[in-house]
Amino acid sequence: MGPKHTKVHPSGRGEYRRAFSEHFRPFTGGKDVAPRREHKVSLGLPGTSGFMAQCEAATVQYEDIVVKDQRRHDAAFDVLDAPMIALSAETFRVEMLEDDNAERWDETGAELRRLVAADLSARGVRFESREGRSERAEWAERSRTSLKQELPLLKHLRARGELDLIVYHWATDVFDLIEAKGKMFSPDASGELRQLCRSINDAAIEAGEMRVRRLDGEQERWFGGSGQRG
Repeated sequence: MGPKHTKVHPSGRGEYRRAFSEHFRPFTGGKDVAPRREHKVSLGLPGTSGFMAQCEAATVQYEDIVVKDQRRHDAAFDVLDAPMIALSAETFRVEMLEDDNAERWDETGAELRRLVAADLSARGVRFESREGRSERAEWAERSRTSLKQELPLLKHLRARGELDLIVYHWATDVFDLIEAKGKMFSPDASGELRQLCRSINDAAIEAGEMRVRRLDGEQERWFGGSGQRG
């Protein structure tokens, strides 16, 4: 007998199949997505490495869906008011800058190149960076090129008040941010979600401008514990 809620498909692969309660089913769908009767996940071959881990992951997915469906059933939504919008946008801005900083000082690639160079040298092969440039220089150029393309677009959308296009541009990121923070907002909060997209666009512009200054060698300055930047 296999793990609970698993069946063996005729192909020999395992399947995780677990039905949703009747009163939850109307809440398992979404926009343009029909409600589901069960949570179904294709697994690997029973008895192989990683099979149990996939079963456990499918169980976690099911339980997460049930928790969210219960909240929809109870209309237990978070409030997307002005303070929440401001906090979410600031979180997005800070995370963008933290990711940028992590990439800037990441030595994983440099260490890998050193190991490759050492290995090739031991084999009598000379190793040189492409066009004699360092990996850090190439990263900086890629970042600057990306920012030159992205920032003008975001500013253009803001300058023209193109809210529909701003929502289209940021909707996926906004919903990923909401999900990552465990938030759930009412379907009736579409106006607030549009405002959140607009705030995210502003936050991305601010973070982008700071990234450009970093590429120019400037550094954020913090004064004591006041949180002021110079």
